[in-house]
Amino acid sequence: MSLDYFSSPGGYEVDFYLPETRQLIQVTQNLNNAPTREREVRALQDAIQGLKPKNALILTDANGKDFEIAGVPVRIRSIAEWMLHP
Repeated sequence: MSLDYFSSPGGYEVDFYLPETRQLIQVTQNLNNAPTREREVRALQDAIQGLKPKNALILTDANGKDFEIAGVPVRIRSIAEWMLHP
């Protein structure tokens, strides 16, 4: 399985892109800070427009409420939980 990062058309970077499963993954310490959350989501929004992935994942310090961007499900999971139960 290959693992890449993705630079979106708007110049935003998504930390990881898994082309075989068409999954985008962002990693950040936490999403409590509004500018941090906006930055992580903005990169996903721009990448989703170009890639049309099956899903996206934000790995952080705590689980959060899942949402969708343009019909693509985005999960927010704690890194610890994801490592134990991917």
